[in-house]
Amino acid sequence: SEEVLLYLSEFESLIEAGAGNGYWAHLIEERGVDIQAVDIEPAYETYTRVESGNVLSDYDIRDRPVLMVWPPCDNDMAYDVVRSKPSHVLYVGEPRGGCTATDPFFDEVEKHYGLVAKIDLPSYVGVHDNFYHYVRKV
Repeated sequence: SEEVLLYLSEFESLIEAGAGNGYWAHLIEERGVDIQAVDIEPAYETYTRVESGNVLSDYDIRDRPVLMVWPPCDNDMAYDVVRSKPSHVLYVGEPRGGCTATDPFFDEVEKHYGLVAKIDLPSYVGVHDNFYHYVRKV
């Protein structure tokens, strides 16, 4: 949604964990944000440069804003990211119990982060994803 992209354009720089084909990173770059898109296995064809790597071991994400779009619900990638203590977690996905992220991710976010923004996204029937902006508590 244009509203979310405008919101994200307020950040000077971002890192996207699990960027896949880099579609979101491309749209954010178009708005002048310096975004580093990273994925363990980037897609063969991408919209922008997606670096091959592990955002947790290859990058220092402490105190950085991290974007995750539809992180998987069958592994702990999103949970591992929030345990690394980024300053901001920018999450696009379903709430707890949905088909994105895991319960440990939501536990960690509820314990160590505060929700500062939620933007509804247009979704397919039966999908309830939104944009959430969490800031780490001091």
